[in-house]
Amino acid sequence: MLGVLLLAISSEVRAASPTPTPKSIADIPLQKCVPAEVLGWIDYFSVQRAADAAPQGLKQTQRMQELMDKLPKSDRPVDELMTPAQSSQFSEISSQMRIHGFNNLAESQLQRDVLVMTWAVDAIEKLRTNAPDLETSADPGGDGVALVGLLREAVKNDRDYALKDPGNGVCSLDLALYKKERERMEVAQTVVHSKEMYEWEALRQKYHIDEGTPLDPSKIPSPDREKAVWLNAAAAKPLYLEMTAASDWENLRQFARVSDLEYTTFRDDILIGAGAKDYDYDTGIKKIYKSANSATKHVIDSWDVINKSIPDEATKSLKTFRDQNAETSRSK
Repeated sequence: MLGVLLLAISSEVRAASPTPTPKSIADIPLQKCVPAEVLGWIDYFSVQRAADAAPQGLKQTQRMQELMDKLPKSDRPVDELMTPAQSSQFSEISSQMRIHGFNNLAESQLQRDVLVMTWAVDAIEKLRTNAPDLETSADPGGDGVALVGLLREAVKNDRDYALKDPGNGVCSLDLALYKKERERMEVAQTVVHSKEMYEWEALRQKYHIDEGTPLDPSKIPSPDREKAVWLNAAAAKPLYLEMTAASDWENLRQFARVSDLEYTTFRDDILIGAGAKDYDYDTGIKKIYKSANSATKHVIDSWDVINKSIPDEATKSLKTFRDQNAETSRSK
């Protein structure tokens, strides 16, 4: 029911947009291949998949209820009340319900990732422009900024990103994020070759400021002190903000890649596990983690942090259900 409701809301939002519904992200026109647009459609497709699967989940729940209703009323364990045929049916329905639950969880986690990445997209721009307020009505907890900061810390010592130029032929989330990264790098290059930056570097050389050491205007005499203050605002600080933003976009590309890996490997494991209780449904991502470069490992670790600190809707609903059942049991 929740999936149907979410699809209805998402459909209403999309109906208000002049953009025709693409069949896939690859069908989005390149001029519209920007992070907000692509993330919106990823969310739409995910909600649609969840809604399409909802009737099957309801059917399995109804089958289980019908089976339970056939059992005699007793305090004995359920498995002792079933005939061999009923036990087989119970096992089959349970597996199907587990598969449906895992599929719903996969989509819910993806939708959560999309939401946090959408917040991060806004946060990167706010940080680049030194916005006074980093929180928004959509993200009152500042989780977008938190993700940006988490990724900065996670990969600060990594050099082996292994990210490639996605090319401009087909729209993808990676391309949308990469274009933002390149935009910031191009602006940074303009600053690097500006008259103000040349003057800033001349001051650094004049006062023998080593590379990597910041120039502190308060530690040099006037009139160079006042000149340094102005040049810092005109060139040095803008360059830092542009380069940092470019790095943030690159980090978000890594997170988007890991989010996709988490989703696709989980879906693969759902098919392989076929609802078995004793199957490790993290098998795929564990294999990738074991052979991944350091940056990918650190971003997978960051995804785990997000997964625990910002639960998806399916996980929150399950927790609420369990808490309510526990409260009901205590009150009896």
